[in-house]
Amino acid sequence: MNTQDKCSDSWGRIQPDRRAIRDAEVHRLAGPRVRQIRKELAAWIARARSEAGLSRREVVARMGYQKLERGVSRLALWERGDEAVWGDRIPALARALEAPVEGLAAFSKQELAALKAAEVVVAKRANANAAANESEQILLARFASELSEPGPVAERLRCLPDVLLRSSGWSVSLLGGGHFSLNFLMRAWRRGYLAVTCDCCGGTLLLTWVAGSPFSGRHRMRGICRTTCRVRTFTFPDPAEASKLLSFTTQITRGAGRNARHDITLAEVLSRAGLDVPVVRIRDSEGVPLAIFDPSSGVIMPSTDRPAVGDSGGVAIGLDLRVTPRRGPARDGGRPVIGSLAPLSFGARLGVSIELVDRDGGAWILHPGYLEDPERKVVAWFDAPVPVAVASWLVTQAPTSVAEGCASDSR
Repeated sequence: MNTQDKCSDSWGRIQPDRRAIRDAEVHRLAGPRVRQIRKELAAWIARARSEAGLSRREVVARMGYQKLERGVSRLALWERGDEAVWGDRIPALARALEAPVEGLAAFSKQELAALKAAEVVVAKRANANAAANESEQILLARFASELSEPGPVAERLRCLPDVLLRSSGWSVSLLGGGHFSLNFLMRAWRRGYLAVTCDCCGGTLLLTWVAGSPFSGRHRMRGICRTTCRVRTFTFPDPAEASKLLSFTTQITRGAGRNARHDITLAEVLSRAGLDVPVVRIRDSEGVPLAIFDPSSGVIMPSTDRPAVGDSGGVAIGLDLRVTPRRGPARDGGRPVIGSLAPLSFGARLGVSIELVDRDGGAWILHPGYLEDPERKVVAWFDAPVPVAVASWLVTQAPTSVAEGCASDSR
């Protein structure tokens, strides 16, 4: 049996899975390569049809379309490069054009490879953000006692700027969502608004993330056990109690973090309050160590082959800070996403997008775990969130290979 006669199940595997089809970020990253492949595919089909001396109607009739107009429209999409040829349509089209099926299948396989490569990059970026947010959460857990009780540290923090937390917040279906600020979280803990009984030790569990739906009963909580100072993710055993907490959360969080600073980090604020915080390691796009940022002193310490840099305070000259609200998509695969959207037609406020706009108008986007250049290529990775000043240094002071953005996202 030759390749042309493979069973339909085999050809059905030459197509992206539903997750790749739905993920807009995957398509954005794979877009340039996909467009090039489809352009080459369109030329291949048009040339094969011309060599065979067939009209579009004749081709789709040979493919077995019962409704010829629908088939002609689909063939026109392929010849314009608007769509790829997937699944069992690959051998059917090749047979109709009297062309080698391997040549046609190669385009679909190349596009599938581009999508899978983009999925890997998206996962890598998500993991970097998760690791950076986890480091912030661990920092909160480490100093949970000082933050949740009155004392000298709390008094010093009260006099310092409030900071937006990237790892803490709330997301309740149909009712909204967003991130907490440090001052809000401290007040909520002290007043018992976000404190529940820990089921592992019977002590206090200080909540940092509340998500779910009062309507469906689905919910997820994350908090810090004051006894062990460990971060725990859990669900309430009683759905009614969970719904009560979710509803109550929407009442106490209106405006939480709205006036918080976006250009500084939790580590900087805690260090100014006299607490010992770890340094942040920065790597370039290839994963090579680039610099170390010390939140306590505000100094960036480049690797040994780079010149020393002084205090990082302030955004670099020529860069404008732009903070815009970020909302989740209203639907995922045509279905409302429970626990993260409100209202369904617009999506919930998930947080903010922090951008540095350069002299040419290009927007460098600062994520918790990495920095993107205007072409959306990763130019630096962080193991913890860094302030805007550090990102501005990366844009304006780092070597040309970093400032221009390396094409690879590998680490």
